Amino acid sequence: QLLVEAERQMEKYPRFPNPWFYSRAQIELVIAKKEWDAAVDALERFIGYAEGNGFRWEHARLLLEWGDVCLARGAAGDLDKARELYQQSLVMFTEMGADGYVRVVSEKMDTLDI
Repeated sequence: QLLVEAERQMEKYPRFPNPWFYSRAQIELVIAKKEWDAAVDALERFIGYAEGNGFRWEHARLLLEWGDVCLARGAAGDLDKARELYQQSLVMFTEMGADGYVRVVSEKMDTLDI
């Protein structure tokens, strides 16, 4: 209900609240509710926005988060998809010199190979 009201407010005041924060809130909400398919849909949309606007840091973080969602969902093909997403985020974090995130993603990838 709160997201519906936020959508109405965004239509009424397109510059406030920031659609970026609305999208983050939507993703956090569906993940908290364990609505994995809705989380994947929201992440895909938001990744498209981040990628299209050159937000590499957020793009890499969203790929990492999508990988986590795939593992939590556990549907057919999700393990392979998580590996793919983690690899993409690892490359991006490495290029950005984000050593902390490189370690985080590497550790996640190591646990998948056990």
